[in-house]
Amino acid sequence: MARTRKTISTTPRLRSKDEGHAQNHPRPHGRFVRAEDVMRTLRRVVRRGIGLLVLVAIGAGCATPEPPLPPPMVVKAEDFKRLAGLWFGTAYVQEVAPVNIQGVIYEDGAFTVQARTPGANPVPGYMRIVDGVVRYTSQDSEGTMTFYETPTSWVWKWQGIARLGNNLAVTNELRKQK
Repeated sequence: MARTRKTISTTPRLRSKDEGHAQNHPRPHGRFVRAEDVMRTLRRVVRRGIGLLVLVAIGAGCATPEPPLPPPMVVKAEDFKRLAGLWFGTAYVQEVAPVNIQGVIYEDGAFTVQARTPGANPVPGYMRIVDGVVRYTSQDSEGTMTFYETPTSWVWKWQGIARLGNNLAVTNELRKQK
């Protein structure tokens, strides 16, 4: 008599509770879950994800933007004493990534600016008032500066051209708390 080998399938058999109902799907640990449950969970995850996106969008939309700056100050030589101190902001040089900077204005209109990184060297410069406009000259650039006074801070903006032979636009904005 010949012996026949019986093969045993390692794939779990799919079962359904009732014919015509959603089919059960095997789970790795041997229990079965109904397709309806899978769809219900998927819908819940999608709803929560959409709800989270809506909350983020509302939060971003409700974020209070900074109010527009008031008209620029008309700066006189004696105003450098009020503006003297430590300022923090960002330097934007054309074709270069923005850099966090700090600046110091001295009472005589001299200033230094440097990147806020360890070992950065200060770049000296000097401001002067020409026909009611604040003009500046530094080792790296030259141009004009504008100052604004808000209820909580001073704003120091400057626009210039790099002096390194490449004529790149330089735009810096720094702030100092009152």
